[in-house]
Amino acid sequence: MWNERDQTDEFTAEHTAVIRKAAATDFFDHPSRKSADPLAESDRFTDYRQQSFPNQQPLTLNAMIGLALSASYIPKSGEVYEQLLVDLRDLFDRWNQDAIVTLKYQTNVYLANALPQS
Repeated sequence: MWNERDQTDEFTAEHTAVIRKAAATDFFDHPSRKSADPLAESDRFTDYRQQSFPNQQPLTLNAMIGLALSASYIPKSGEVYEQLLVDLRDLFDRWNQDAIVTLKYQTNVYLANALPQS
């Protein structure tokens, strides 16, 4: 299962840009992160399928900052960290409605049936 950020949503796209600016790596574009090929190509499973649906994550300012800082690719101190906090607060101030912002996702779930082990 992967939650892919919905880049057609303006807030989500701006949030992604803020995170990318601070990230120590380009985690969002890592090919293994988006691939279910190993499951589809495995001889241990049958009836591979994917289901997708829209999903969203409402966040307070503290929750939005906490989500960003929980990522392993985000610095936890220093100039980049300090700028990230400024950028996230600015983003929240511009987009919040009743003290909530909402990240939008396309959730992709990959399913298959396991073959019996011999």
